[in-house]
Amino acid sequence: MTEAVQKQLKEIFKRYKKHGITLPQVIEAYKSGIEHGMKPQQSIVGVRLALSGACNEHEYFTVADVAAVTGETPEEVTKRIEENKEELLREGGIVEVSSPLPGLFN
Repeated sequence: MTEAVQKQLKEIFKRYKKHGITLPQVIEAYKSGIEHGMKPQQSIVGVRLALSGACNEHEYFTVADVAAVTGETPEEVTKRIEENKEELLREGGIVEVSSPLPGLFN
């Protein structure tokens, strides 16, 4: 695990420790994603998504986060957002994201 990944996992822990989440739990969730074939950034986004749902918190994902999970380029993600802007605004700004990785978003 790289230093950059460790730093991101510690930041996730800091946001969720108020909910009783421990750093070892965050690390274990990350490792589980890796064991299931996810790339490091995909697993980090998955941990954030899972914790936000479990703890009823809001997480904001960047275009780069979405691109890392979907396999699209940031430009393709931005284009898809622009093409669907009116629908997204009607739906409260929620973007439905899918992934070829089972269980990550679908």
